[in-house]
Amino acid sequence: MENLRIDNIINNDLKKAAGWIKFLSILLYISMGLVILFSLIGFIMSIVGMSQPYGAEGGAIILILSIIYGIVGSLLCYFPATYGMRFNNKIIEAITHGNQESMQNAFRSLGSWFKFWGIFWIVYIILTIIYLIFVIAFFSSGDLNYY
Repeated sequence: MENLRIDNIINNDLKKAAGWIKFLSILLYISMGLVILFSLIGFIMSIVGMSQPYGAEGGAIILILSIIYGIVGSLLCYFPATYGMRFNNKIIEAITHGNQESMQNAFRSLGSWFKFWGIFWIVYIILTIIYLIFVIAFFSSGDLNYY
């Protein structure tokens, strides 16, 4: 591995990759802000709904969902955005100053970025399969004649 050379072509490709991951990270930070904003709007609307006659149950459900959406949604945006920005900063530092430690930290962050998305998609696929099982069980277990 000590014979590995990083020439100008690889440097340019690493800079392009760093630019794209920085762009995606900025979009994720913006998305995180929107998630927090929408969860706050849902939180306020649920409080207004709970003050209405017959609105307590629905408002409480929306309140709980808004809190869950805000926490989970912002965390799903924060971690990959942070890993991506860390990769961008460290790879630029490594290329500019020829710093081996920064190069190692950059690829460690990139590995964390890929690990996050891999775990995310595994969980998503599992939840989708569970959802499909429940839908199939629901529709196959009863009489569907509603009229």
